[in-house]
Formats: sequence, structure tokens, C-alpha cells
Amino acid sequence: YILDNIEIVTKYSHVWIPDDDLDSSAEILSAFFSAAQKENVKLAQPSLTLDSFYSHLITLSFPFSYSRAVSFVEVMAPLFSRDALLDCLWTFNLNESGWGLEELWFKILSSKSDFKSNNIVIYDCFSIKHTRPVGAQNRGLRKHSDSPMAEQTKIQKHWNLRNKRTIFSINYE
Repeated sequence: YILDNIEIVTKYSHVWIPDDDLDSSAEILSAFFSAAQKENVKLAQPSLTLDSFYSHLITLSFPFSYSRAVSFVEVMAPLFSRDALLDCLWTFNLNESGWGLEELWFKILSSKSDFKSNNIVIYDCFSIKHTRPVGAQNRGLRKHSDSPMAEQTKIQKHWNLRNKRTIFSINYE
């Protein structure tokens, strides 16, 4: 869709690509978009509520935190700046599940000359709920596809990536 509509997509400062099993309000999402745009982040996501299904502890909401500068935004809910989207777009077809792309996105974006440690953010003040168990459905995978975990392993091996989740700073604003 993005490639077929690149002229439309690139008119926006940020593009969110959420999974279909996220629950939020329009107010939270509007504030999330506004903060990302105002703060000029390259890649962001809302944190997950504490009652969410989750895969990565780093994505759960930190109490009393506004946001965290991190090395990891989950494929389930990434918000890309226009430039980051264009930088990472080629990765979207590397596998079917999307698992393992997060570390590659960090590697791509952190290699840019204008990268700062606060360019990738999880917003704790804007939490959404992930409503279904992670990976249980294997939706979107073809009959002969590798499992999401196998796809992640292939991506990590090919690009020399590690499962490293770093919090660079916490903003209590």
C-alpha cells in the first residue's frame, strides 16, 4: 500500500502502522501523534497498558514517566517519521511476520548522521492495550512460511543483530 501510494503517504510528517488488535481512544492517539510531531522523533510507539498481552517488557508502561528514549520500538505499533519510513521501507518485505525488524530499524536509523539517542521513543503517557495473545494466530503467514521466531532468527543472523533492548533515558516531564 505504501509503495502504491507513496505520493500520498509522504505528505504526512509521521505514519503509524498498528496491528489490528490494539485498543485506544482517539484522544490518546491524537496526543501521541502531536507529541511525536512536536518532538520530531524518528520512530515511536505508545506504551502498552499493564493488562496488555506483551512480548517485550520494555514496551510496558513505566509509571510516572512521560517517555523513554530506547533502542526498540515493536513492529506491532511503530510510528515512523516520513524520513525514517523511507529509510526503513525496504525492510518491510524481508519476512512475512515482521518479527526481528525492530533491531534492524534501530541499526538503520542509528547509522544516520543526524541520529540522536532520543530519536526513538516509547511514550509512557500514551498507553494502549494489546488485546490478543502475541503470535497465537500466525495471521498473515502463508501455508509454507517459517514461524515468526524462525523469521526473526534469520533476520538477526543475516544482519548481525542481537536482542538488545536499551533504555537511554527516561523523561519524567
